[in-house]
Amino acid sequence: MHYSDLRESGQFFTVSGTGIVTDCSHHFLEQLGYPAGAVLGTGLDALLWNTGWDAFAELTGELLDNPGMPVALLLLQTAANKPFGIRFFPETRENSIRYAYLPADQPVPVVGNDAVLMSKVLSHDLKEPLRKMAQYTDRIRGSAELSADNRMLLQLTNDLCYQTMERLEAFREYLYFSAPAMADGSFLPMADLVAKVWERVSEEHGVERSLLQYESSVLRVWGHPERFQRLFYHLLDNAVKFRSADRPLQIAVRIMPAGGHVTITVDDNGRGFAAEFARDVFGLFRKLDKHASGTGAGLAICRKIAEGYGGTVSASVLSPAGTRIRIDLPVSCS
Repeated sequence: MHYSDLRESGQFFTVSGTGIVTDCSHHFLEQLGYPAGAVLGTGLDALLWNTGWDAFAELTGELLDNPGMPVALLLLQTAANKPFGIRFFPETRENSIRYAYLPADQPVPVVGNDAVLMSKVLSHDLKEPLRKMAQYTDRIRGSAELSADNRMLLQLTNDLCYQTMERLEAFREYLYFSAPAMADGSFLPMADLVAKVWERVSEEHGVERSLLQYESSVLRVWGHPERFQRLFYHLLDNAVKFRSADRPLQIAVRIMPAGGHVTITVDDNGRGFAAEFARDVFGLFRKLDKHASGTGAGLAICRKIAEGYGGTVSASVLSPAGTRIRIDLPVSCS
């Protein structure tokens, strides 16, 4: 079960198998008039009771008017005015609504992972107002008669909004990956995964794809696609971002088995860092170069992803110049 804004795909929220609301579209939250923190982690029956049901019924009317939406809605109503619930499921037939009774003695589930919950609160309650502020300042700058000083102040306000949004997104990702990795992973083809991530990073920075050297004695590593994609994205993005102006960039990725562990190393010949900061580079929002782009959260997120598998990360200085990031993961490979 997934969600997004109604105007994008016609879905509203994510519900766990035990009936807990784990995510909710901002559009739906606006209709409810609730902050994300009052909705996430609650039971679905509580969400759709009273004003929640009115808001959902209104939005559902728009959904059902769309004949191209391959979703059927199963509404569950309990006897004796008990709360409502809803379930989304794939349906090949024309959209329809079905009714059934939910057992009156069904237990109310308990709240789940706090880190994931907090990441959703950050995404909905903090980022969205900032996004709107940035939009409003853009409109004012484009339409109003402003003095040069006031236009500059609006530009600064706009820039600060986007910088804060960027930091909130990084913090949300950091919290999201603070949760331990689940046991539902699979064996991931590392060469394909790294190649796809590098394709994105090289396009974003405008560098040649041939700059990356890949070496591995394993074909697959057990894990989760989203976690490994973000892990390699931040590692490769950092390597390109902090390249040296004095020499052509070179990056080497190696994945090797090591006594029941998998060792991943990413080497570059970039600017490097002073050896005494080897631990500091993994701190959240820790930027050794205050003028560098980005939030300073990439390696902190990598650390959380590694720790989610019970692994470790380390950084070292290469000679004559450059950086090595090493990640040891106690996961299976083939």
